[in-house]
Amino acid sequence: MKKENTLVTTQINPTTMHKIGDVPEIHKINSQLDELRQKGIVLDWEIPCMEILTRKSAALYFITAVSEEAEPLIWETLKIHDGFRYRMNDLTDISHLKWCVTFNNDPISDSKSM
Repeated sequence: MKKENTLVTTQINPTTMHKIGDVPEIHKINSQLDELRQKGIVLDWEIPCMEILTRKSAALYFITAVSEEAEPLIWETLKIHDGFRYRMNDLTDISHLKWCVTFNNDPISDSKSM
């Protein structure tokens, strides 16, 4: 019996996938966080492995505000992005910053969305 070779193809949705490391939505969020840092609201933020991301929903941001009182200002700024969720950072092997922020609609235990 002869086996047939089959070619499996997948379609990439150009509206959600971008060139590796060049995602306009991520650049916008980065700019917003830089602005908040310049205004003295964000103490520090980071996004590990940004150079390999192809979509916002795969990004993990880590953020520490200058104070607890400043945290709502951060959430207000970021809530305009689809899928915005935040939770206390329990991924301390990745980042020492206080909050973990994602932009996807997958439920994360103990996360808050706005």
